[in-house]
Amino acid sequence: MAMACWKASLFLPTFLLVLVLVLLLQYPSGSEARPKQLEPLKHDSGPLLNGTVKLGILWYGRFSNSQKIAVRDFLSSLHAQGRVPRPSVATWWRHIEAYRGAIPGSRLKGKKIPRILVKVVSQKTDGGYSVGKILTHAYFPTLAGKVTGGDDSIVAVIIAARDVSVEGTCLGQCSVHGVLETGRGLFMALGNPETECPGDCGWPFFPSTIGPQIGLPLIPPNRGGIGADAIVMSLAGALAHSVTNPYGNGFSSPFGRETKEAVSICNKVFGTGAMEGYPGKVLVARGRGHYNANGVGGKKFLLPAIWNPIKQKCWTLV
Repeated sequence: MAMACWKASLFLPTFLLVLVLVLLLQYPSGSEARPKQLEPLKHDSGPLLNGTVKLGILWYGRFSNSQKIAVRDFLSSLHAQGRVPRPSVATWWRHIEAYRGAIPGSRLKGKKIPRILVKVVSQKTDGGYSVGKILTHAYFPTLAGKVTGGDDSIVAVIIAARDVSVEGTCLGQCSVHGVLETGRGLFMALGNPETECPGDCGWPFFPSTIGPQIGLPLIPPNRGGIGADAIVMSLAGALAHSVTNPYGNGFSSPFGRETKEAVSICNKVFGTGAMEGYPGKVLVARGRGHYNANGVGGKKFLLPAIWNPIKQKCWTLV
């Protein structure tokens, strides 16, 4: 009996060591990883957004003030370069701005890339669910009009409450974006990550429904519960995709029935050393949860990795 116990105790740590080595070999570190079975992002000759990107935000449904504040602080942090300690939200945004220099034949290659200013020009709440609780693409022009007033230069951002479903989300993507069905104006629509596939869109603050879980779930850094920080993660991805692939002919990569873009191609990578079930190295604020980006007013955020089109790999803040 003693010999059997000794053999079992020896076998377990050996087995765990082998398992970890297999995972490390299968999933390279996040900051240097090229996602497996995916083609690198390519530019398809279309324009990217530049200059000032004007946003009109529609809060569709009921949200807490803390959720709205988290989104406001994230957007305000995009241009706070030098005013907050690194790693910062502004540094993350600079890597999105740098896509203009990665366009083949770009005159900006090797030069200082002009800033892309994100400005919220209108914001409304539709707390009465004016078109119901299932948002299809047919409703997007009507909802967009509430915050754009018919101005096609404004990008409509529709953020759904936790009791609302958005067509096209929860199918390998956490948001949808593109040109409105009317053929005029751009939009983004975010499914609520608390209820729309939280194991994918709210991960690593929500546990995944599949695969291993290593030290999860993480603790969100902002007030407002998991929802506030998960919405910021989804918005960050949607904004990155809208700037780098606004009309569907910018930077993208086909993947079966899906299209991978600047952030979605680095799915579930948040720090160096990321692998399946593990988001990678992130920072921990005393009493504030897990993060990888500093924002204005001492705010913290967890932002997804970005595909670096020059080095052809995922880039992370930490």
